[in-house]
Amino acid sequence: MGRIDLRYADQTGFNLLPNVPYGCIRVGQQRGISSQKSGTLNIFGLLNLRGDLTSYQTAGYVNSQTLIGWLDDFAAGVKQPTVIVLDNAPWHRSKLVEGKIAE
Repeated sequence: MGRIDLRYADQTGFNLLPNVPYGCIRVGQQRGISSQKSGTLNIFGLLNLRGDLTSYQTAGYVNSQTLIGWLDDFAAGVKQPTVIVLDNAPWHRSKLVEGKIAE
């Protein structure tokens, strides 16, 4: 093991319906494109260079409170100094998240 556990963290959403806002059809034909939404599964993962992955999921929205809950859960199992790298998503740099950095 290294001196620190460097984790890169990000989230993504998965949905079983494709997002196709347009389509091609023959001249004179009409077809509708479904705008029906199915449930989206949002996944948040923390990955290090050794390939160790810790992940969380929700069918709800991801916001600062959700992120803080996941980070608190992750921090409870930390066994060595750990650095988490986040991108600039609005919920990553909110005042709520900034307030948790000292912890």
